[in-house]
Amino acid sequence: MAASTEGEVQIFKMAVSTGGCSGVFWRGDPNTGGSPPDNSDWPKNGALLKGIIHTVKGAQHLQVLEQVPAGGNKWQPVASGKWMPADGGSSNGGQWLHAPDREVEATAATEPALSCPRPGASV
Repeated sequence: MAASTEGEVQIFKMAVSTGGCSGVFWRGDPNTGGSPPDNSDWPKNGALLKGIIHTVKGAQHLQVLEQVPAGGNKWQPVASGKWMPADGGSSNGGQWLHAPDREVEATAATEPALSCPRPGASV
């Protein structure tokens, strides 16, 4: 992930770099270790995520505010408490957050409805 400015709203593309996963379930607040409120709208590869980057215990995490789902073209609000680590690590899908490669109005390719890694996997 490119260098970022903490505290400012930024946009990233969600894309698991390795492992063939089609997306990643939400994570809870890394400051508290809590769980996300739900995973009904988990982001698939190609989704755009808008939020604020925080560094917690040396790792970057995006506090997500809105998303454009993969295959969509409109921003949708995301329930409070949904976070996404910038990187899942070499054994957990590699980098997850990337510079966006499309405008909000563009449509991303639809991905199959599979997801990994699941919540509770080490990040």
